[in-house]
Amino acid sequence: MDKCLESYKTKGKTVIVVKNAYYYMKKAITGLIIALIVFSFIFGENLFAELGTSALMLLIAVVINLFFNNKTYEECNYDIEFNFFDNYLMIYRNKRYCTPKVTRRDFYTYRNISKVVYDYSLRRLDIHGDLEGISYNYNKDGTLPEKPSKLTNVKNTYEIIYMAYDQDVEDIIKLIKKYTRCEIVYINEEDK
Repeated sequence: MDKCLESYKTKGKTVIVVKNAYYYMKKAITGLIIALIVFSFIFGENLFAELGTSALMLLIAVVINLFFNNKTYEECNYDIEFNFFDNYLMIYRNKRYCTPKVTRRDFYTYRNISKVVYDYSLRRLDIHGDLEGISYNYNKDGTLPEKPSKLTNVKNTYEIIYMAYDQDVEDIIKLIKKYTRCEIVYINEEDK
């Protein structure tokens, strides 16, 4: 096994969509509205006319709310480790939250890194090169399965990593410059 030349631990960031407290209520009201429309066509009369003025106003308010407030986003930080070897970079993420129901452990290896792009406004690090990866989705009881959930082997691609802190990115880019000969591109430096 190759010897790790240098290692750097920091925090990555992911944004997941979570259902807000009113999600199921909105879903039921949407079902009610659809049922009223369908039955209006079936029976040939306007069932909305049977509703009182206040009920109709409440229904309109809920429908407007459905269009503007139906999802909540939550930012989750996770530990990420960059390990630099002679001819490749390995990234290890112990527990990365992909969705509210999926938490994953990742081992990614990057070879032939051609370019690294960092966007200051998004805190986004793009690593371009050949990617080999193994991912394990945690079971509901918090254990890992024996077999990987996902195997990745892609040539000439890029991986997007959202970083929690800008200073860590500067340190990581210094290490990438030190151990590879790839091009470093900065985007939106005025947001630095």
